Amino acid sequence: MHKHISILLVLLCLWIQSWAQQPIKDANFLAFLKSNYPQVVDNQNNLITSQAELVSGVFNCSSQNISSLDEIQYFINITELYADTNLLTSLPDISSLAKLTVLDLSHNQLTKLPDLSSLSELTTLNVSKNLLTALDDLSSLSKLQQLIAFDNNITKFPSLSSLIKLEQIDFSNNAIVQVPSLKQLSLLKKLELSYNNIVSIPNLSENTLIKDLYLNNNQLDTFNVSWLPQNARNIRIEKNYLTWDDIIPLTSLNNYSSRVKVSPQYALAIKDSIYSKRAKTINISTQLDRSIAQITYTWFKNNTTYTTDSSINISRVQFSDAGSYTVQLSHPSFPALTINGGTYQLVVKECIDTNSIRYTTNPINCAQNGSITFETNPNDKLSYFLYSPLTSDTLVSTTGIFQSVKYPLYSLLVKDENNCSVEIASKINVITEPCEEIILTPNNDGDKDEVYLNLNGSLKIYNNHGLLIDTIQCPTNWKPEVKNHLLPIGYYLAYLNDGQTKLGITIVY
Repeated sequence: MHKHISILLVLLCLWIQSWAQQPIKDANFLAFLKSNYPQVVDNQNNLITSQAELVSGVFNCSSQNISSLDEIQYFINITELYADTNLLTSLPDISSLAKLTVLDLSHNQLTKLPDLSSLSELTTLNVSKNLLTALDDLSSLSKLQQLIAFDNNITKFPSLSSLIKLEQIDFSNNAIVQVPSLKQLSLLKKLELSYNNIVSIPNLSENTLIKDLYLNNNQLDTFNVSWLPQNARNIRIEKNYLTWDDIIPLTSLNNYSSRVKVSPQYALAIKDSIYSKRAKTINISTQLDRSIAQITYTWFKNNTTYTTDSSINISRVQFSDAGSYTVQLSHPSFPALTINGGTYQLVVKECIDTNSIRYTTNPINCAQNGSITFETNPNDKLSYFLYSPLTSDTLVSTTGIFQSVKYPLYSLLVKDENNCSVEIASKINVITEPCEEIILTPNNDGDKDEVYLNLNGSLKIYNNHGLLIDTIQCPTNWKPEVKNHLLPIGYYLAYLNDGQTKLGITIVY
């Protein structure tokens, strides 16, 4: 019996000894402890936990290239822990460090924080310059005064409404989009939210102690001056997407020019394409800040100053007017600031789509003149002008129909309702059909007084007015006379078998 008890006591002592001595995993942390707290390290480079518990006050292991702080949990009486500028990727359970008032874990590679709910005495928490994407529940840190978490990847603003003693919040350089109401934080003096993706801010007018408000380098496109903390002395809202409608109300603040920084602002993401046909009248304008007096508009075309009018009016626009137009808006209240009001791309098309113009022709023959008919979009109001190199005459039509075409080659010019003209590149060819021509001189001199018509069928002869003069049966020998009267001088058309063959007959004396 006594023997068994002795064995149990030996095992208990060994277990206590093993718990009281912990191997130190990180060589750099071991070196730090041996150099600064040699009493906590035994001859086998183990941590003597009983000695670690005696360490109190400030524990500063900054900039030691430490990658593991697993043994920090045994230093239960320290009140400030500075472990910044190391190589930490994670932390052990530190719930035993309940006396901490300051915890600085900045400049590491942490992706997640351990449970901090037991650190109820904490007044300062600095986790800046890590790889954090979120801050877990901090509601138990009721004495927290400073929360510093800049340079992380935090996407959501944590719930802080219960941390009513907060005086400073720094979430700069994260990926936060929305900010909840902070009106419960009545002691807040400094709010730093620059370099995020914030699109709107809550009403801060009840946070009357805020002196420094940093909202620069965000995505704000609207701003309400009545929501500002009235006693703020340093307000930064530059590099957002604000317009003069948002900025001019800031002039109601006392000493606004020294309290508020607004310049520069990001160029507004307004991009518009304007399509116009050549020779039309167009207007390029911006609707920005129309209600603000004393705005100066400066327009640029392809980065060259174009006009200082409030809008651009171009009558009879030409291809040379095409390009990129931008506008800048300035105001005397903030002379250093210009608002880049967007880009307008003017695209000029030909006034008439010549590819839509189609035409058909009827040939020229000895019986009649030819014709040309043009067709296009019925909504287009066009005038057509035909020119032939064989004459100085011009044929004009508003319907696109030309009935008396005498020549085989024409050029076409088209005009629209704005008097914009386009010449069609290709020439218009009208087929000329050949026909047999007969010349008679019936003066009884024996030369061309008559003609033998070696044809088969009925031949009808018409004068140039289209009147039927004679009908004869062929083949026959024909003398140009009707009822023993010679036909007068002129041009006649003869049709065999109602148009099977056409003959042109010229009579001269």
